[in-house]
Amino acid sequence: MIPVIKESDCFNIKAIVNTLSPAEKTHEVSQLMREINRATILPDEQVADDIIQLNSTFEVKDISSKKHSTLPLPYLRWPM
Repeated sequence: MIPVIKESDCFNIKAIVNTLSPAEKTHEVSQLMREINRATILPDEQVADDIIQLNSTFEVKDISSKKHSTLPLPYLRWPM
């Protein structure tokens, strides 16, 4: 599946990553950037409100326990 990301979220994430020191650019940061670089970038107004994006919450279900959880995907300002 090709990820889809809003232009503003893409810009903000890249801006944060560009401020990181080499020591902070972990394997996970590299993975995130690979996903962003292969993503389809859409103008903000073309991303529907029911799509998970920064500053949204979403519900997940554990298949084995059937438990539902609501999780946030916050946008943290950098530097904190």
